[in-house]
Amino acid sequence: MRFRFVAASLLFLAAATASADGVLTRPSLRSDGPGRAALSEAEAALAANDPATARVKLLAALAAEPDHLGARVALAALARDSGLPTEARRLVDEALARLPPHAGALNLKGLLALDDGRLDD
Repeated sequence: MRFRFVAASLLFLAAATASADGVLTRPSLRSDGPGRAALSEAEAALAANDPATARVKLLAALAAEPDHLGARVALAALARDSGLPTEARRLVDEALARLPPHAGALNLKGLLALDDGRLDD
């Protein structure tokens, strides 16, 4: 009975709060650090629905700021949307292991588990 309640709660939460691009919370790409320009360009590319450019800019931003959580989560979301769930899982797990827990990373991890049909995770 408890499993059904938890699974139903997760499905309701995912259905109620998912945005059009499938990520529950949009990560912040704001920065005052060395990756500021690349993050601004990545944000513009995401807004223009240009995932290839956004990926390149996010990778450049992470080269400058390796601990930028928003860039890691956005890159993982792009991997998921591009049909690369293994890459998305790796990026999310790496972000959660390296950095403090983040709602966007945890939500994306939950979406990836739902994509795999692992409701108990």
